[in-house]
Amino acid sequence: MGNIIIAIGTVGSLIGVCFIYLSLRANHDWQRREYAMNILRDWNTNTGAHWLEIEKVFPHLRDVDRTGGKQTELTKQQSKEIYTCTSENKYWNVRFHLIELLNFGDFIGSAYLQQVADKQIVTRSVREPLMKWHEILRNFIEVVETCEGYQPWPQYPAVSEFVTSKPVSITLQ
Repeated sequence: MGNIIIAIGTVGSLIGVCFIYLSLRANHDWQRREYAMNILRDWNTNTGAHWLEIEKVFPHLRDVDRTGGKQTELTKQQSKEIYTCTSENKYWNVRFHLIELLNFGDFIGSAYLQQVADKQIVTRSVREPLMKWHEILRNFIEVVETCEGYQPWPQYPAVSEFVTSKPVSITLQ
């Protein structure tokens, strides 16, 4: 009789452990999706003001005509002048807006790589704008890396899977 009670207790405990594991797993998945949605919700707040200020100094910098093969970007010379400028320079404020924009890209890259945010949601929602930023600001990123002696945004350009992968297609039923 005692063995039966022990066996029932053991089976009950195993079922409980499985239930806890499944619950924790489901909760973790939910939190990753929620975190990704929070990134999307705050997208314009974290990027809009920066791009507005950048566009005031460099009109149409974000305008890319992929059909004509024309890519607008900051040149190496512009990037160097922006990054090494002093407070009297016309690029002083733009410098900080570029840095904040790249910090946000690095934040998203880190959340993506560490799987804190849901990869599918991030890929479907912000892949194209982040790729576009990387193309436009590539020279600025390289100049900062050269001047500083390290890559200050390692997660952003290092997300090669994210930057070079094809967009995830969605099949609606």
